[in-house]
Amino acid sequence: MYTMKSFLESLVSEQTKRSYKRGLTKFEEYYGKSSKFLLKEKDPGKTIEKFYVWLRKTYAQNSCRAFWSIQ
Repeated sequence: MYTMKSFLESLVSEQTKRSYKRGLTKFEEYYGKSSKFLLKEKDPGKTIEKFYVWLRKTYAQNSCRAFWSIQ
């Protein structure tokens, strides 16, 4: 089974790994549960859009871009 952890480990760049991990952590903070449950939702795209709106209300534009990069 391909997990997010194995995906992150497959990345070559350490900076990319850190950036993606921070983005996933912020998403899970917003979502309130593990990101693996996202695909079980009726409309996962809507949840991701709501996450971006939450980012825009909470963080500066460059921070939003950095956290959003994983999506």
